[in-house]
Amino acid sequence: MVTKDAAEKAAQHLDDALKNFDPLTATNKQKGNLGEMASHNNMLKPKSVNGKNYNLKDLLGDPPTGLNDKIKKGIDGIYENTTPPPKFVIDEAKYGKSTLNQKTRSGPQMSDNWVKDRLEKQLGVDKADEVAHAHKEIVPTDKVTNGNYKPKHAQTYDDLGSPTSKNDWDANHIPIQP
Repeated sequence: MVTKDAAEKAAQHLDDALKNFDPLTATNKQKGNLGEMASHNNMLKPKSVNGKNYNLKDLLGDPPTGLNDKIKKGIDGIYENTTPPPKFVIDEAKYGKSTLNQKTRSGPQMSDNWVKDRLEKQLGVDKADEVAHAHKEIVPTDKVTNGNYKPKHAQTYDDLGSPTSKNDWDANHIPIQP
């Protein structure tokens, strides 16, 4: 379960950053850090969708805490859902109109190869294997509107990595709210 302390710290870091953030003069690093802080803050807030509660626990524990923090390579957020499904949420935050990088050495950001390449480095072998075989939901960044998106833009995968039908989308989708 997410501790109240972790959620409060994430909210405080975001509030502090917003006080010092000017989008007209901010560097790309500052914009990226703000996007990651906002996403992390959102992920730690308990959610209720269609009567089902979701509570996400941060597995990385190292999100940015300030606008000028050093940029970290890898997946921005990996969360375990204490009330599955889905069992895990993998988060790649973007600021403004930024999009997923399609040309990394291991393939497009959030592709299976890109995710698998980073999981072991960030979580260790055992946990990486567990996360890699969990339910996934991939949504192109440009399809997100007001923090949410429509089912036709997402492809979901079961715990074995096989594509699922769109019929189970409502049961497995956790909406992202700003």
